[in-house]
Amino acid sequence: MKLIDISRPLSPETAVFPGDVPFQREWSFRMERGDSCNVSWVKGSAHAGTHVDFPYHFEEQDRGAPALEPFIGPAFVVEVADWERVREQKIPPRTRVLFKTRNSRTPHTVFDHEFDCIPSWIPGWLAERDALLVGVDGPSVDPVDSKDLPNHKALLAAGIAILENLDLSHAPPGPAELIALPLKVEGADASWVRAVLRYDD
Repeated sequence: MKLIDISRPLSPETAVFPGDVPFQREWSFRMERGDSCNVSWVKGSAHAGTHVDFPYHFEEQDRGAPALEPFIGPAFVVEVADWERVREQKIPPRTRVLFKTRNSRTPHTVFDHEFDCIPSWIPGWLAERDALLVGVDGPSVDPVDSKDLPNHKALLAAGIAILENLDLSHAPPGPAELIALPLKVEGADASWVRAVLRYDD
């Protein structure tokens, strides 16, 4: 079995959406101060680093955390040089589709305002293939200046879960198994995840 970590690290240097809260860690107890153990607490945007968007991110009412099924199981990595060529891809039904673009080459410390974003037809294309999840290597499934988040809403309407800010730089195109379970946080709009791809040798 081979595992590829497709998560971006969380640190104070991790880039966040303009105006959002960076990741921070503080220490309640430190052994170097004479305490019996090290205990820390963290603060920061739930959308920093690799994360899952919950419906409450873009809906007024909290409908709870999404089902777990989309976040573990067969996946397919699509390498994108030209979005129009994606239409030709043969994607298995009921899978998790991860789009690998130039975004994966952007360091986690840099916010690229012109990140490569899925086009508006992708949610419908995924819905036609009964996709369970879409994963992107950019900070959002909508452009940075979007106010009404049409791709978020179209994906939700199609029952497709949203996984953002992946690092697919070492992920080969084709089938794999995705493991990217969100944290069980009540009333959350998003959750940090440790996302990995698993391959059988």
